[in-house]
Amino acid sequence: MRNTYLIATTIFLFLFQTNLFAQDVMEGIEDLPKKEKGNALSITVEGEVRNVQEVMDQLFKEGTGSKVRPKSGLRMAQGARFGEISSKTLDYMYRVERASRKDKLRSTVTLFISSGNGNYMTSEEFPDEMEAAKAMLEGLQLNVNIYEMELLIGEQEKLIGKEEKTYEGLQRDSVKLEQVLLETQASLDENKADQSNQRSKISTEKERLETFKLQLDELRNRKDNPDGTIDDEILDALDEEGSDIIEEDGDDGDDGGK
Repeated sequence: MRNTYLIATTIFLFLFQTNLFAQDVMEGIEDLPKKEKGNALSITVEGEVRNVQEVMDQLFKEGTGSKVRPKSGLRMAQGARFGEISSKTLDYMYRVERASRKDKLRSTVTLFISSGNGNYMTSEEFPDEMEAAKAMLEGLQLNVNIYEMELLIGEQEKLIGKEEKTYEGLQRDSVKLEQVLLETQASLDENKADQSNQRSKISTEKERLETFKLQLDELRNRKDNPDGTIDDEILDALDEEGSDIIEEDGDDGDDGGK
């Protein structure tokens, strides 16, 4: 996201600078392949080489109705009519390169126009065509800004689409987690009820244990004192607990028989 904002800020700064400091088109002798030289127009614009070249390719495709072709480090449209520049059939050649080795964000465009046989046009001999070509190059910066902004918008739309998919996934996960939470809460409530019942059972069994211990003490006392008496309530409790134990043992036996 940070890189996207930086690119957007850079493009807006380029637009601002373009309005205040329009790039001048220069004319002069430039190098050609095979150590040849020829008169050309050149301009330096803000934009990466690949983007500026794409804009130039689009301009020539729209202007001539055909694609430019690479040859010997140049982009060429030979025997073409570019109405914005001339109604004549001319040879157009251009290259796009970094403004300097370390400058990745500025590009220099060099345009050669030939009437054929290596006759490269100059403003002295072909003022109308060269002025039209200069005007096209002067408008290049705005076209590059538009192209790069369209790229930025496309990338931003992709990013938003990706974030929306992530959000939708989180929503689906939320529904699943809420269901798990409900099931877990139900299990927790059931567990708490089971704990409460178990505490009650333990308490009851502990009471019975204490009664058994008391009865055991009385029985031992009776053994040690044959002539003594045992409290009737204790005897009744003993009979009752003994009956319960017998019944439980009997139930266990019946279950085992089944």
